[in-house]
Parts: sequence; C-alpha cells; structure tokens
Amino acid sequence: MELKNRLQELDFSKGVLILLMVMFHLGYFNSCYPNLTNCVYAFHMSGFLVISGYLCSVEKTMSQFLISLKGILVPYIVFEFFYLSGLSLVGKYVGASNVFEGDVLSILLQIATKPTGTYWYLHTLVFCLLTFYILNYFGVKGKANICLSSILLYLMSLVIEGLLWYNVLYFVIGISCRILSFQITDKLKSVVMGIGFVAIIIFADDVSRYSLVGVGLTLTFLGFLFAIMEKTPVLVKSFFSYIGRNSLSIVLFSPVFMIITKVYFPLFVFDSTVILWMIFSLVFICSLCLVSAALFDKLKISNVLIGKNMYSPFWRIN
Repeated sequence: MELKNRLQELDFSKGVLILLMVMFHLGYFNSCYPNLTNCVYAFHMSGFLVISGYLCSVEKTMSQFLISLKGILVPYIVFEFFYLSGLSLVGKYVGASNVFEGDVLSILLQIATKPTGTYWYLHTLVFCLLTFYILNYFGVKGKANICLSSILLYLMSLVIEGLLWYNVLYFVIGISCRILSFQITDKLKSVVMGIGFVAIIIFADDVSRYSLVGVGLTLTFLGFLFAIMEKTPVLVKSFFSYIGRNSLSIVLFSPVFMIITKVYFPLFVFDSTVILWMIFSLVFICSLCLVSAALFDKLKISNVLIGKNMYSPFWRIN
C-alpha cells in the first residue's frame, strides 16, 4: 500500500495527539492531575515526532525540500519571535507560565538555540530534516544515513541547548522506519498494543519520554490508534483526522490563546475537578486556531509563511 493511502491513519493519530497536547498544556488542569500529566507527556509529542519522521522523504529534489523546510522554518521564526516578544512585554502581567526578559538580540539567540513553548517541536524538526536531507543529497543513503545523521544530531544536541537528544530520537525512529520501508501503520497496528500501553504504565518505575519506557509508550499508543481508527464511527474518525490535518495551525496559534483561558477560569471555580474548564478551553483554543488558520489563508498570509494554505476543510478527501 502506498504511503499516501495510509495518511488518514496518521492524520487520525495526529488529531488525538494534538488534542492531548492542548489539554495537558492547560496549567490549571495539568497541576490538578500531575500523574496523568507525566504519563501523557511521555508519549504525546513523541508520537508526533515519530509520525513527522515517518512522513519525511529524503529523496525530494532540492527545490521540493526547500519548500518543505520553509513551511516549518519560517512560521517557527515568526511565531517564536512574536511569542517571545509578547512574553517579554506582558508575560508577567497575564500570568504566563513562561516569562522571558531580553532585547531583540536575546530573542534572536533564543530562537536559534533555545525555543520557548510548544515551538520547540518545529525547532527540532528543522535540525532533523536538514541533517538527514543534506547527508542523503551528498550520497550518504540508507542505514549509513541513519547512523551518521544520528551521530551528528547527538553531537549538535550537546551544544544546542534547545535541541534535546531524547526528542531527536523519536524523529530518528520515524524516519528510520521510512528509510528501511518498515510500514508502521501496518506493523504496529494492533488493539493488543493498548494492553501493552496500559501494562507499561502500571509496571514502569519511571514514566518519561526520555527513557525506554517512553519509547514503549509512544509506539504502543500509536499502534493502538492505528488499530482503533478502523473501528471508529465515520464522523468521529473524520473529526480527529480533520484536527490532525490542521495540527500545524494548532501548534502555531495555541500558545497565544492558552493565555486567555486564565482570564475566565474564575467562572468555573464551582467545578473542583477543573474538567469543565478544560473541555471549554480545549474547544475554545482549537476553534480559534482553526479560524485563525482560515483567516491567514484568506489574507494570503499562509502563502508567505508556509507557501500554501494552512487550513484544511473538514470534508477534504485524502
């Protein structure tokens, strides 16, 4: 089966993972459920990196690769710059969990070496994509590319503070599967993976993404998602796939809208579980992210940032 014919399984999985990212970045919610938060943090962005690596083709022409790189690098720089600028100006006044103080030079240095917020994901992708593609371009292919790229990325992680090896590792796992023709949507797909996922959580001493436990949680959760997608009602499946196709816009815009959720939190003090506030905030943030992406398309800003439309309609057919 061609990779393009398996995109819905990957989009569906990305939809679940990005919603978990938003949910567990809501400070009042994750502070109420620290153990659950630690568990989710062990696999949600790790799963994203595995999928990103799996979707990465090192066989693109230079022009095709540069277009793909632009779609990650430019929005990363732009959004990280405005995010850090905002934190510097009003972060401490709005109760942001991340506070940054510094001039323009400090912001540029931070963008290059130590991203803040969820934008670290795009920062990591840029270094991984460049390393694998450049080596392949100069003739280092297959297993040799995997080995040499891994070594180079590990060495870079020693000197670039924001490039963490345990994040890079998940991208390496994904792209290695692609290069070695290991079909993750077929090979990992099994409802039994859900049992393995639960077993790891129950019996593991330390649940974190920078360990073998994290790798196990990530791969078993992905395999479980691939399997249950086929048994999911069409409308529900279409919804998660829709969110997955629009995951970039949620990554880009969600840090801005998360700050707003603190403003209306007092309206939900009657709910000691904070679950109602979390659900409302999840819908609020994702809806604004999707509207923002559609607006950027309408104003042609998306073409400048990523070279194409950012928003993918609900009823798009893969």
